[in-house]
Amino acid sequence: MRIWFGIILLVSLIFACQSKSDQSSSGQKASVVEKLEATAFKTALQADDSEKIILDVRTAKEFNSGAIPNSINIDYLADGFGESVDGLDKSNTVYIYCKGGVRSSKAARIMEDKGFEKIIELKDGFSSY
Repeated sequence: MRIWFGIILLVSLIFACQSKSDQSSSGQKASVVEKLEATAFKTALQADDSEKIILDVRTAKEFNSGAIPNSINIDYLADGFGESVDGLDKSNTVYIYCKGGVRSSKAARIMEDKGFEKIIELKDGFSSY
C-alpha cells in the first residue's frame, strides 16, 4: 500500500510541475524581431511595398561611408537613442542594421520594448550586405 501511495504521489508531482511549466511558457509574448541573413533581408526589403523604415544604427562616420539606400541614421551609441526612435511610426516595419549585428540587436530590443510592431534585423550587419 505504501508503494502505491508513493507512486501516486510521484506521478501527481510530475503532472503538477508540468502544468506550471506549461502555464509560464504560454504566458510569454512572441518577439516582434526577426533576424534575416543578408540575401533574405534584401529580398524582404525589396518585396515590402508598405510604409517602412530602414534604420541604420551605426555612427554618422560609418553611415557616411556607405549605407543601404533610403536609410535613416540614428546612432545607437549616441545619447538619447531611445528618445530619437520615439519619433518613428511604431506601426511601420523597421528594417534595422549596424556594422556587425551587435548594436542593431540591442537597438531592436529597445524598440520592441517601446512598442514597435515588426522589426527585421540584418543578421551579421552591413558588413554582410
